[in-house]
Order: sequence, then C-alpha cells, then structure tokens
Amino acid sequence: MTATETTPGPCARTRRDLSAPLTWPGLSPIDYELLRRFASRLATPPDELHTDIFLGCDPFPNRLPAYANETRMHHRLWSRRLDAAICYNNRWWLLEVKREANAHALGQALAYYFWWCRDCPQHQVAEVSVLCESCSDDIAQIYAACGITPLTCPP
Repeated sequence: MTATETTPGPCARTRRDLSAPLTWPGLSPIDYELLRRFASRLATPPDELHTDIFLGCDPFPNRLPAYANETRMHHRLWSRRLDAAICYNNRWWLLEVKREANAHALGQALAYYFWWCRDCPQHQVAEVSVLCESCSDDIAQIYAACGITPLTCPP
C-alpha cells in the first residue's frame, strides 16, 4: 500500500470508469443504482468520477498496513467516506448519495465539504450536493440555507 492509497481525497484508488458502473465500490445497492441513473443522465460526461473517497483523519496515522488483510481492515475502519465526486475542468462536484434527502445527509455533506477543503485544497469545489430520489420542500429550504443542492433523480 502506498501513501497515495491512504491519503484523504480523490486518488488512483478512488478513480472509476464512468462506463463500467459495476466497478464502483463503496456504495450500497440503492446508492449505486441512484448514482448510475444520475451519471447516465449527465449531458456532458465528467472528466473524472471517484467513489468511496476517504476524508477526515486516517484511523492509523502513524502506520501503513503491512499485509493485505490489514489493508482491507484499514479501509473498512476509515469511517469518513464521501460517496462520490465528479470533476469537470479541475472543479469538483461532491455528491453524498441518499435515497431521501434529510438532515442527516445534510450534516454528512457539510462535514465532507469541510474535510475536503481542509485536506485537499488543490481540488477546488464547485458544488456540494445530496443526490436523492426525493426531497421535501421543508428539507430543500434547509439545504438552500446551507448552500447544499439537493439533486432529485427519481426512479
């Protein structure tokens, strides 16, 4: 395992092939299907797609795993992971994927945005969104007040 594989933010480990959705790890089946539908509806394909992006603090800051099974454990214990990010012209769009937009998803999106800006300042954020199947008007108002865009992508 290299330092890049344990560095927060987008890297070679998190980069995905947009045309091969079955290779996008780190998503629940529902989240995977929602992101797949969203990606298929983009008018312009992004320059990059990343999923399962480590953010925040490394759970083992002073030690790289020595064995393959330790690497898997290290990845599983890294609890702060952004679901997806897409990049257009070196500007990033952060995506937290939830079936329904709610206050919990808003909190996650804000926290991931903070860690992204702190830990990956070289990757400029253009937009932070919660990708969802539905969002009530009440929740949409909270999102708007926080600068987070709910993106609805119904089935």
